[in-house]
Amino acid sequence: MKKCIYLFILLLTMCSCENFGVFEEDSIIKSTTQPYVLCFLSPQDTVIQVTVKMTTPTVGEGSGSSNQYISNARVVLRNEQNQEVILQWNEQLKKYLSSKSFFKIEAQKQYRLLVTTPKGDSVSASCIIPSTIDSNTVSITRASFNPENPMASLPYYLRWKDIGNEKNYYAAFGLNYETDTLEHKTYLTGVGGQQTISDDNIQNGIIEYPIVGGIYPYKRLEKSHTGNFMFYICQTDEHYYRYHKEFSQINDLPSSEPMKLYSNMIGGYGVFAGYNGVMLRADKWYE
Repeated sequence: MKKCIYLFILLLTMCSCENFGVFEEDSIIKSTTQPYVLCFLSPQDTVIQVTVKMTTPTVGEGSGSSNQYISNARVVLRNEQNQEVILQWNEQLKKYLSSKSFFKIEAQKQYRLLVTTPKGDSVSASCIIPSTIDSNTVSITRASFNPENPMASLPYYLRWKDIGNEKNYYAAFGLNYETDTLEHKTYLTGVGGQQTISDDNIQNGIIEYPIVGGIYPYKRLEKSHTGNFMFYICQTDEHYYRYHKEFSQINDLPSSEPMKLYSNMIGGYGVFAGYNGVMLRADKWYE
């Protein structure tokens, strides 16, 4: 997943001086750095990860520099029973981590994230982990292989039943998993990119979504290669959906004006969101 770059809309009031052609100092609204926190929480994850940075001003002191990681913040995750875990800084990953074995993440439960920086900034947010999709309603098919065009990308179609009588949000993505048993190497690459989906205008309660791009099932030529495609369908909360939806729109408009992404953080920027996924495997070989 690409690292997120957060840009902020600044109101720049310009007042020119007729003789000198300069901006009056008071005409520029100064921007300051703010804590930025990012965390996505799921029952399937084995490790809880939290990113803590300081935002970079567009103008003024500190502008033009890269976002700075904060390595000595206090990062606490708390559940509904007020049980909590303090996450520890990992220098290699530049994240705060905790094994999920020490703190269970459950569906339909609310969690609260609290971050305090060394400068005294306090940032917090809460989210509820959504229920998972009924795996009995999930299916996957792919387009028929065409021997005359063996390198054609073949979309896979993911189908599942939408949970009725409520507003729901989903995310879907694929991974290519392959192992070379001779070289003892394993490759894991993304395919298709993550797509966020809402159940607006869903007919008959069934969602069908194609995963395309970078998916090339082909005839197995080397028996030493094994593997498959792994597809994930996740039910997400609204925070997850809105953040990724806006982020994808910014990526689609590389020449757009600076934008502020969706945030549910109090006292700073970023997002704390929940998701709950189902995994499906599909054969990548055409026998």
